Amino acid sequence: MGSAGGVLQDHTRGFILAYHRKLGRTTILQAEFWGVFKGLKLAWFHSYERLIVHIDSSDVHQLLFILSPDNPFPLIRNITELFNETWFVEFSLILRKANVVVDHMTKIVSHQTSLLIVFETPPVSLIEILY
Repeated sequence: MGSAGGVLQDHTRGFILAYHRKLGRTTILQAEFWGVFKGLKLAWFHSYERLIVHIDSSDVHQLLFILSPDNPFPLIRNITELFNETWFVEFSLILRKANVVVDHMTKIVSHQTSLLIVFETPPVSLIEILY
């Protein structure tokens, strides 16, 4: 069973919000893309003008450099649409061990099935990792 999650932080690494969703049966690549898509969508909804998306998968990072509205995969097309909005988005490849906050959010236990859960305050289990 796959899941995806992420955290939006400001330029000082202060917490803005976190998100998590169980995905059901999926591939690791799909889960990574789903996390990117939801993070972009939440940032756009909150009217952020600059965004650096940290990605710990070199495969996902490489595929994000060939975004196309003609991509056969709907999720990639959705990411392309958001990327092409009037804002600055940079995809940055980081080491997996540097991405412990996001990794933690993908593993948050939730009794909800397939619903996006948005945390406007850090979950208790995330606080000691953040600070």
